[in-house]
Amino acid sequence: MKINTLDYNTLAISLVSKLSRTIATMAERLLEPIDISLQEFRIVGLLIGETHTNQKDLAQKLSVKPSSLSVAISKLEEKGTLERKVSSTDKRVNYLTLSPDLDLAKMNNLVLNMEDDLLKGISKKDLGITKRALLKMIENLESHPQNT
Repeated sequence: MKINTLDYNTLAISLVSKLSRTIATMAERLLEPIDISLQEFRIVGLLIGETHTNQKDLAQKLSVKPSSLSVAISKLEEKGTLERKVSSTDKRVNYLTLSPDLDLAKMNNLVLNMEDDLLKGISKKDLGITKRALLKMIENLESHPQNT
């Protein structure tokens, strides 16, 4: 009996996953000199422009448990990167905002350099198609009945 084999390495889901892991590995290496972990970096990125995000919402966006963010949030608070404010209506809720005097120049340069490295050799046309395809994949998964 012949068993049907599937080459998982060529599936879109596998390629996107590998890309995500590769970006994370590269980011960890590049973030080390500026003394920020990948999780801290992701937190900062999600808080840019936000004024009313609580730890539970942030955990949901990062797909982690709220308790697992506590250490990273405390470190960012100690570094003066973010501020944690207790809700006036519910003492169990903390709102997180980036410190107003935070200089994001190093992180911005790092992200732009990573983006340049990522996109080398890809035409604007191909990049546009890729972005539309990725956004559609995200939309498909977010609207999937199991996610609603």
